[in-house]
Amino acid sequence: MDLPLLALAATVAPAVGAVAAAVLGGRIGGTSRMVRFAAVLALGILALALGGPGGAAAAGLFLGGAAVAGPRPAAALTRATALLLFAAGLDAAPRGWDLFPNAAPFPPAATARLLDASPRVLVMEAAGADWVRHPSLYGPAGTDRIGPSVRSPYRPVAGRWVLLVGCLLLLARLPSPSGAPPDPLP
Repeated sequence: MDLPLLALAATVAPAVGAVAAAVLGGRIGGTSRMVRFAAVLALGILALALGGPGGAAAAGLFLGGAAVAGPRPAAALTRATALLLFAAGLDAAPRGWDLFPNAAPFPPAATARLLDASPRVLVMEAAGADWVRHPSLYGPAGTDRIGPSVRSPYRPVAGRWVLLVGCLLLLARLPSPSGAPPDPLP
């Protein structure tokens, strides 16, 4: 999979998942829980086969976004917007949101924690790319000062775990067979 496309997918996947759940939510309400479980499992296997561990991580973020969408389209679109802004903010945080163009904005330990919270770093490192050493991040974030004792990269297995968590979140949020939606999110 193309790295810039995968990096973009990491940022927008939760928001796109919430929008997809808003658009398709009413269409899957009448199906059985087993059919919905099979559909989620098929999506996971497809993402893993097509995109490897990086695609699995992006699919897990997509499913997590779908899980928090909510039953009403207006609420889902509001949550999708919030997810997009939150993911973009986490992705830009290690670079100090580009407010400090001539210096690394944070100490190495703080930058390492911000990298750990970034969905883009998670997906890229699960795909096997050394994203922390990528030129678009290396200089602006000062990742040259982060050694292995401060932060180690995510491994490909992280993508599979994110996919599993996304599947479980979505399955927990699906309506019961009686058609009653689960308890709403706050």
